[in-house]
Amino acid sequence: MITFNAGVSFPTPPESFETARRAFRRIVSAGRAQRIRSILQFAEDEIVLVEGPKAGRRWRAYYQPYQELYFRAIDSKKWNHFVVTGNVQSGKSFCSFVVPSLYHLCELKESIILAAPTMDIARDKWEMEIEPIFRRSRYKDLLPAYGKSSRGGFSERIDLANGASIK
Repeated sequence: MITFNAGVSFPTPPESFETARRAFRRIVSAGRAQRIRSILQFAEDEIVLVEGPKAGRRWRAYYQPYQELYFRAIDSKKWNHFVVTGNVQSGKSFCSFVVPSLYHLCELKESIILAAPTMDIARDKWEMEIEPIFRRSRYKDLLPAYGKSSRGGFSERIDLANGASIK
């Protein structure tokens, strides 16, 4: 029995009612759309640098200020195409290839196609640039656990656990 200050009493709801209420709450929360972060927020939250003086730290926009402007331009949705040029070792591949690839695969859960002149170059891009950062992120469990592309292997198509794939 539940008794209120005014002396009014109600019978305690049956256990099945409580079970149904919990199930309803789970259904409602599962039905909510996932909040999609901006590419800038995704990069700051998820990307851990694997080389250089800041290796092992999360990427921050102030490390390379032009990259923050670049990601803000992408997030603005004002343009459909982006071109990045710059000096050697300025982070062009990181901000225009690695981060957008991981963003689409992990945050948006979209399949992507990455192009390279040869499969040898594609393998190098995967093994040297994308995979190390992927393995340092919280999304490392999305990488295949068995098959051609597991345990550091490479194949023309890599299927992730979230349904997205890289071709």
